[in-house]
Amino acid sequence: MSASLATSCQKTTKEDSVGPPKRYLGATIKGCQVSDEETEKWGMLADEYLAQAVKNVETELAKIRKKLSTRASTPMAQGYKPKLGVSPVLDAGCANYYQNLVGVLWWAVELDRIDIYLEVSLLSAYNAQPRQGHLEQVFYIFAYLKAQNHSTIMFDDSLPNINDSQFPNYNWKDIYGDV
Repeated sequence: MSASLATSCQKTTKEDSVGPPKRYLGATIKGCQVSDEETEKWGMLADEYLAQAVKNVETELAKIRKKLSTRASTPMAQGYKPKLGVSPVLDAGCANYYQNLVGVLWWAVELDRIDIYLEVSLLSAYNAQPRQGHLEQVFYIFAYLKAQNHSTIMFDDSLPNINDSQFPNYNWKDIYGDV
């Protein structure tokens, strides 16, 4: 590596790391005060990422004169069972769009939206051959995320207080030998 490139990399790294972190992999990082604790904790939110994702979905739906539901109070429509779906199979283009949306939702789960984990997991099982009903449920999840757009994952940096005397000691040599 040339000296000028190394200097440039170091300078960029130092400037970017000054002060508390603000962004991480699409998520916003911020300090949060927990009501029953004195110290501030770090929190991660995907609000900006999801706002842009919802906007992109709404833009695509507008092209076919559709909108996201305004009554999505749960991540999946009441009583919907993806396994029992008998709607038409999506063509290759729509299937690809479905797979991309499921990927966006998985990233939302990674960032902080664990409330949609089960629903995204269920729908991702149909990536190989998604149906129209599955795509509609993905849109329903986006409608839910639009309505429930504030979520923060808090990071607890305190060490747990574990009393080792509460755990019995076993001699595992009888079972495992000298492994």
